[in-house]
Amino acid sequence: MMRSAAELLEELNSLDESSRIEAKRSEDIGKSQLETVIAFANEPGLGGGYRLLGVDWNIDDKGDAVYRATGLSDPDKIQRDLASQCATALNVALRR
Repeated sequence: MMRSAAELLEELNSLDESSRIEAKRSEDIGKSQLETVIAFANEPGLGGGYRLLGVDWNIDDKGDAVYRATGLSDPDKIQRDLASQCATALNVALRR
């Protein structure tokens, strides 16, 4: 079942990043983005993971990370770029 960005952001604020959810403010689809996709795909028993882009965070008075959506300037382009890199670099198709 696909989870919504709002649900994932809520989980981030409750539990922080985990082996299933990673958040980045970056809009660049570079080597580190592809490495995370590969890590999610290869982790035994994990069944994938979620990468949230356009998310920023700060540390509150208690020392906890507080995540918030900042958005992306062109999410369709970012999705195409990531799909293209996966298609080029990986020998097994991944669903998005």
